[in-house]
Amino acid sequence: MPQPPSDVAPIVDADGRLTVVWRAFFAALAGKATASVPVPLDDSPLSYTAPSNGSLMVTGGSVSAITLTRGRDPVPLDASLRAIPLSAGDRVSVTYDTVPTVVFLPQ
Repeated sequence: MPQPPSDVAPIVDADGRLTVVWRAFFAALAGKATASVPVPLDDSPLSYTAPSNGSLMVTGGSVSAITLTRGRDPVPLDASLRAIPLSAGDRVSVTYDTVPTVVFLPQ
């Protein structure tokens, strides 16, 4: 049986939509895979914190640097990497010249 998210994890976001971690939890209860979650992009570099275990998919665009931070340890990754496995709380920084498409795939 799947473990529920932390008791401090918000159930809905600022727009009133179910958050990724709760969506993944309810989908796991139903035995279904969760849908991908588009990551909104502002200015480069993108900074993204994984709300749950999953993968960050980066496609298209012109990416010049990717850094994964787990805890306090930043790890530079190959900028051509397109699938980045993440644990809940991992942070990823993506530096780009041309905007890529970024999607989070919860486990």
